[in-house]
Amino acid sequence: MFRRSTAILVMACLAAPGAALAQLYSWTDEEGNVHYGDSIPPEYRDQEQRVLRDGLEVERIDRALTEEEREAIRRQQEMEAEAERAAALQAEQDQRLLRLYGSVEEIERLRDDRVAGLQSQIRLTANNLEDLERNLERVEESIERYDDREDDAPDHLLRRYDDLARQISDHQRHLMEREDQMEQVRARFNAEIERFTELQEERQR
Repeated sequence: MFRRSTAILVMACLAAPGAALAQLYSWTDEEGNVHYGDSIPPEYRDQEQRVLRDGLEVERIDRALTEEEREAIRRQQEMEAEAERAAALQAEQDQRLLRLYGSVEEIERLRDDRVAGLQSQIRLTANNLEDLERNLERVEESIERYDDREDDAPDHLLRRYDDLARQISDHQRHLMEREDQMEQVRARFNAEIERFTELQEERQR
């Protein structure tokens, strides 16, 4: 009844001969009733509003966003910005690939050279590690002979044992690092080969 009477009042104002039509605002209360007036009560200023002039809607003002909606928009904007940064970085990397290499064969040669260099370091480290382990075994045997006689092993022999054990640990760590590095080099160059091939195919389309 209220909604109908309010609408009738508005229509009557619009239909009045020679009436100076002021700007009107329209808003909806909590019960769904539509209200019209020359200003919006403070408690409804965050709700959706319509501005009427000469009986026509000239502007619609959306309701204020909730905190959850603002947070969702912020996250979406961050995701879009991150996607833009990733796209720019990919474009830069693509240009670098095309500047550095003229063919897949060039990338493969450079990959193989890097891998060969690491393999050489790995072999050298592995050989040194074997020598250290053999030396450690000999020192252990010497210490055991003292133990069998229930004598204390001399300090220099114990220091030698500790030094060899430390060197072995360092070589083992170095060996693992070089093996990991070799796998990373292979993976990086293989990824570059795959991307370079894609770029070349795109150019030919």
